Amino acid sequence: REALKDFNKVITEWNCTGQLKDRKAKRNERFWQETVKWNWKLEEDEVAITAEFTNGKYFKSGSMTYDLEKKQYVFTAVTVKGKKEVYRGSKDDNKYTLRLDRGRDTLQFTLLHYNRYLWNKSEGSIRTCDVGCTLPGGFAREDTGPKCVVTGGLGTGKVSFEGKDYYICCSGCQDAFNKNPQKFVAEFNAKQKE
Repeated sequence: REALKDFNKVITEWNCTGQLKDRKAKRNERFWQETVKWNWKLEEDEVAITAEFTNGKYFKSGSMTYDLEKKQYVFTAVTVKGKKEVYRGSKDDNKYTLRLDRGRDTLQFTLLHYNRYLWNKSEGSIRTCDVGCTLPGGFAREDTGPKCVVTGGLGTGKVSFEGKDYYICCSGCQDAFNKNPQKFVAEFNAKQKE
């Protein structure tokens, strides 16, 4: 969970605009709109950030994890054609550079700030697309407010335990909280005392 905490910035639904870098493609084929909904997945045997793409040009879904042994990020994607692709790599500042297993493709995720992130795809040294993602409402949403009791992200919903309300950032955190509220309340209270 700690290695993925920067992804708290993306836990919500995003509006994305993509652009193919192929100048030979027709103009109406070079640009597209998609949405991506990111959630936490907090299971005993797996901690991940999941993504569901709507109208995605490349992906239907994905899951970002961290391999503790190899000290690398792993993005496992399902393409729009139903093929599974696994990308592995590292983080430098707010940029995650991941290379396709047994391939030349590269994905980069750049987390800019609370209301914008970018991702791009390259085949070898040739950049094939850029995708810019913004929050619905753009700059209207602020990065201040209640924090998620599970991950520390921006709290957008509520859960209750022993008569007290706590905030959660996504359905994945709600599921994890409901399975073990004592654990997350204790962790949250300890962080509040620091």
